Amino acid sequence: MRKKTLSLLFLIALTAIFPFISGAERIVEEKPEITNSRMALLYEESTDTFLYDKDIDAVNAPASMTKVMTAMLVLEYNPELSGSAIVSKEAVSPRYCSWMADFHLLEGEEVSVAELMDYLLIVSANEAANVLAEHVSGDIDGFVQKMNEKARELGMDSTIYYDTHGLSRYSQVTCRDMLKLCRYAMQNEKFVEIVSKEKGKLSSNDVRKSSYLYSSFNGVMFPKGIEEYITGFEEDIRGIKTGYIPESANNFSCQMRHEDLTFYGVVMHAHDVKNEKGRWVEYQFADMTSLFRWARSFKKAGFAAGENIEGVMSTKLSFSKNIDAAPGEDLYILSQDENPSYKVYPSEDVGLEVRKGQIVGSIVLADEFGNLRAADLIASSDAKTSIFPVITVIAVLVIGFTIALMWVKKKRG
Repeated sequence: MRKKTLSLLFLIALTAIFPFISGAERIVEEKPEITNSRMALLYEESTDTFLYDKDIDAVNAPASMTKVMTAMLVLEYNPELSGSAIVSKEAVSPRYCSWMADFHLLEGEEVSVAELMDYLLIVSANEAANVLAEHVSGDIDGFVQKMNEKARELGMDSTIYYDTHGLSRYSQVTCRDMLKLCRYAMQNEKFVEIVSKEKGKLSSNDVRKSSYLYSSFNGVMFPKGIEEYITGFEEDIRGIKTGYIPESANNFSCQMRHEDLTFYGVVMHAHDVKNEKGRWVEYQFADMTSLFRWARSFKKAGFAAGENIEGVMSTKLSFSKNIDAAPGEDLYILSQDENPSYKVYPSEDVGLEVRKGQIVGSIVLADEFGNLRAADLIASSDAKTSIFPVITVIAVLVIGFTIALMWVKKKRG
């Protein structure tokens, strides 16, 4: 087994040296240049591909992207978001919530957990994070400890949380860590349902005499006519979370599903810029739009496990590629070419004859992002070298040699 593994690694290393792309010219869309956002990432999940990375391990304050972690701990504790919670004095106090919108939760009011989660994720209410923390842990400090424990569990090794909402400038996260959290969160259908909403509502109650309607801040999912945010494929966008404090600048994480691909984008520390018309543009949205537009020019290319590839290699001494084979596992890369080039490395076991189901070698694909994908090739049917062409060639060679020998003798005689 060790010998096989070393052999495969050697073959993959060789593959990296040789060109994969044939001489045919390919049309490649220009990669966007993200200059405003200090950190940026674009990732495709099904092929495990980082298409774009810019300082993705540099730390930045997460700001309200913190609320993704808060929401996930609530959903783990109360998956159906049943029941209600009472807004405590601590939840709206300056110690635990240094900033609230003009319209905010009031001490003593009872709000359903479902409405609190909408309020937390759609309009990013800071005090809602504290109320939900108390709902789960009984106190805010204990909940923050759970947040950091969950971050370690998810492999978010550079992440530290100091609060439930993201107002602290001391909290930190990286694009890579935020990607891990987003991928985890988007597995939860209830979370996806909430972050995909455009609007939400807080109902009236004994303390609050009137209801309150609010809208999402996600400019890529809901561009509201702003040219720099419009993609034309808003229906494929599923929001994660925005975030801003002065120390973090503008942060944004987002998901896009296109055909059979799932892309995640994370941009951090972006700034507002005036466009040519004098309108302020929030560049976390403009940068994400650029990344997603570029992402849609790629397709999943390669082979499914068991997908037959005709004439992939030859049996020993065969004059034709007479072995049909299939990869033993899914083998895909991202490519702008639906039929990417590949390299095949025959096994030493391939002789004059192979049997169906026999491992006959390996197949390797390479993408333009430096990734190599390899899989075993398994014979789809029996194959063997035909003896008649070999005999014919031998006979021709013998006759040719005899004639040449006779000619030499005649010349000397």
